[in-house]
Amino acid sequence: MMQPGRILIYGDSNVWGDKGFGENGVPLGRYATKQQWPNILQQLLGDEYDIIQAGLCGRTAGEYAGQAPYLGGKIGYEIALREASPVEGVIIALGVNDASHKRASDEQIVADLQWYSAYTQAYAADSENDMASGGNVWYIAPTVVPAQRHAPLASKLHYINEKLCTAHTTISNPLDDHDNYAPDGIHFSLQGHQRIAQTIYKAIKEGVAR
Repeated sequence: MMQPGRILIYGDSNVWGDKGFGENGVPLGRYATKQQWPNILQQLLGDEYDIIQAGLCGRTAGEYAGQAPYLGGKIGYEIALREASPVEGVIIALGVNDASHKRASDEQIVADLQWYSAYTQAYAADSENDMASGGNVWYIAPTVVPAQRHAPLASKLHYINEKLCTAHTTISNPLDDHDNYAPDGIHFSLQGHQRIAQTIYKAIKEGVAR
């Protein structure tokens, strides 16, 4: 019997399952496990794959001055990849927190995101890691709600996504209206979690993985 494929999902608060903030700015907490999109994806895939969920609120692709050390994504990724190995592939869901940093240039964010692919391929090339077929990295295009208040952030993310698409497998984010987001316009609503899970499921079944 074929062993289930393992896919690591490495990202920020939307991978963690954060409900975001209400209209009054009060934190809304965390969705139940079965409502978080990595776990919805696991339910859709059944026994064919094991989904490894690694999300952290505030996580960035790069590192920034004054930031808590554990929020810089690269060190955490080195640990998460080793914990999850061997994996057939990795889904990276980062970028929004980086784009929110005023001092982070678009070019540096793209370079930081691309680091994950380069690091994974180097890790997989080491025969001791038993990941000969697992150097694949797929990016989820980072987005925010299409609204005037997020226009500068959305523009920055558009540039980042365009650059990623030219060199890496990027899965288009299907969340394109207010119903897909919490009131803060950044975190996914329940509907958003369901839609993103269905999109990733379709991508996997159509050959993004295996």
